[in-house]
Amino acid sequence: MKYKSKSLIMIMSFALVLLSFAGAQAKWWIFGESDEEVSISYLFVNKSSFDETGAKITLFKEMLPDGKITISGKAVAGKGKIGSARVSLDGKETWKDANLSEGGAFEYSFSPETGKTYSIFVEVSDTLGKTNDVAATARQLTLSERNIMSFIREALDKLIAAYENHDAKTFMSLVSEDFAGDMTNLDRAIRKDFSSFDDIDLNYTLNNITSDSKGISVSLSYRRLLMSTKTGQSVKDKGVTEFVFKMGDKSARIYSMKNPLIFGITGAPNVATGTVASTTNDPVIIADGRGNVAEVPAQTFNQIVMDDSVRITNNPDGTSTVKTSDKTITVDKNGQQTSGGSNPSETVEKGLRTIISLGHPPMGFSFVNGEVMTAAGDFMITGGGPGFGYGFVEPSVTFVDLGAKSIGSVNEAPATGYANPAGMGVRFEEGHTYAFKLANGKYGLMEVKSVTEEWIPGNPGPPPQPPAMRITMRFEYKYQPSGARQFLP
Repeated sequence: MKYKSKSLIMIMSFALVLLSFAGAQAKWWIFGESDEEVSISYLFVNKSSFDETGAKITLFKEMLPDGKITISGKAVAGKGKIGSARVSLDGKETWKDANLSEGGAFEYSFSPETGKTYSIFVEVSDTLGKTNDVAATARQLTLSERNIMSFIREALDKLIAAYENHDAKTFMSLVSEDFAGDMTNLDRAIRKDFSSFDDIDLNYTLNNITSDSKGISVSLSYRRLLMSTKTGQSVKDKGVTEFVFKMGDKSARIYSMKNPLIFGITGAPNVATGTVASTTNDPVIIADGRGNVAEVPAQTFNQIVMDDSVRITNNPDGTSTVKTSDKTITVDKNGQQTSGGSNPSETVEKGLRTIISLGHPPMGFSFVNGEVMTAAGDFMITGGGPGFGYGFVEPSVTFVDLGAKSIGSVNEAPATGYANPAGMGVRFEEGHTYAFKLANGKYGLMEVKSVTEEWIPGNPGPPPQPPAMRITMRFEYKYQPSGARQFLP
């Protein structure tokens, strides 16, 4: 009896040691230990990247969707899987579990109080006990009731009016004295725009506004139409661009601008502070220093816009030739590239896309058009679950699963191994890259970046509708319109 009692006491004591140690060691006693690193591949507060913000962020109540702040990201583990994701709003005093998918995507939403400062930290752990660098996620976040949207709209409206009216003096008065670029270069580029374009028509929609130590960051979608003074032809495009404003005594003023520029486009290499990555390959207007203008695919634009050697020739047949120091391309009047490039990668069309499926009709994707569409596409999604999308492949298209690898590591589509299990469903796994041989004989690649599921409540009626499962699949794609199998980096 004494031996049994001592054994029981030792077991209970060991359990108490485990429990007390667990509070300080992030549940390693449940999951085990690992030498593999855990990281966060992307992290956002609403639509603003943590990487693009300073340590202190101010959000504006009027810009919050449904009055909530959402922290979202994608955790990546080594050999193990992500086992937990949690967020602290009070400097690690307490933690809240985030919604976590099997593939590592996580999301946490809360309704903030105006004027309160939140000390944000994000911690993700794998099932082997490792965590990310939590200190690197630290942000001070405050919600303001200030009607910042009206200030930004007022500033943008004045800038656009001055630009459309070819009023350089008024335009430059709306630029911050510590403009991140060179004020002289901006003034020169604005005046060159005015001599290059007879008509300027700009429209915009605000996407998001945040504030930090750098200033007031603004994301907007734009549509524009310009008429070339030299050719008399009009060019048009649409896209997303970003500004940083600083508040003056009475109004907001431009501190910096990114490509695609909507102001000063003839001097982009000397004016822009960066380029906003496009999620489409829609045509974008580009201009050279002589005032010649053309529309080029977004991916081509991203490659050459900051090259000050760009020279554009508008040809009599309506095409345009765009030359840089190391390449020559030709685009038609619709902004589609028809020739050029020293290797196949220069003509590759690529981007990030999202398919949202509620079952039927299915949602599909066309590599040729780069578009998500209803009940059509080279592959279609009808359902799925955390970490995988489920659907089928168009009968005239074949494909091969290249396994768990990134699309960036695939330099060439396979020559053989393609198939299409006619009449059978296909499971597209998160983190896997797939090669497709399309009906036109050309090749595409697709990497599933993340898949999440969400139950959507049904309509209570009448007539009543049952709840539905919504599958959201984010993927990256590349399409090789030349017909080559090469997708060089």
